[in-house]
Amino acid sequence: MSYALQVLRTYGASISKSRALEQGSLEILRLNDANLQEPSESVVRSFQFHPSAQLLLTAGFDKKLRLFQIDGKKNPKVQSVYLLVTPIHTAAFVDSGNMVLCSGRRKHVYLYDLHSSKVERVSLKVRQEKSLENFIASNDGSLAAFFGNEGHILLFNMKSRQFIRTLKMNGSLRR
Repeated sequence: MSYALQVLRTYGASISKSRALEQGSLEILRLNDANLQEPSESVVRSFQFHPSAQLLLTAGFDKKLRLFQIDGKKNPKVQSVYLLVTPIHTAAFVDSGNMVLCSGRRKHVYLYDLHSSKVERVSLKVRQEKSLENFIASNDGSLAAFFGNEGHILLFNMKSRQFIRTLKMNGSLRR
């Protein structure tokens, strides 16, 4: 395990004003770019590490979802999936890392199953939304919250692919 990874695991999300890094020097090692084997041909809009495997996803306006095995040396490409219909605005692992949810400027989203390598188009028709391009997935990937119009937040259960409810806030949502 690299020193940087040890530092992140030890201090990562728990760094606060009361607990800072110990004083001294920090060794940094430059590793190869994660997407060196197949760089994106346009803007990368999303990237995320798999919750339990050494896997990285990248997605962007070139309509490709790419998966890389992160080993710190070669970082080989595992797979790339081309979504013919839409540039990808947001992508994230969902369903405990078994699937990838991709969204763009459409009224539907795409689910990519990592085990079967199949892409499924899912229509999320609840409100009259122009687009479901931005969302946030829960840490375990069981829920997704889509940013709707006029401050609406649409909650979906990703396992059952069912709408849960709409939340409303005053103002607009931004990512």
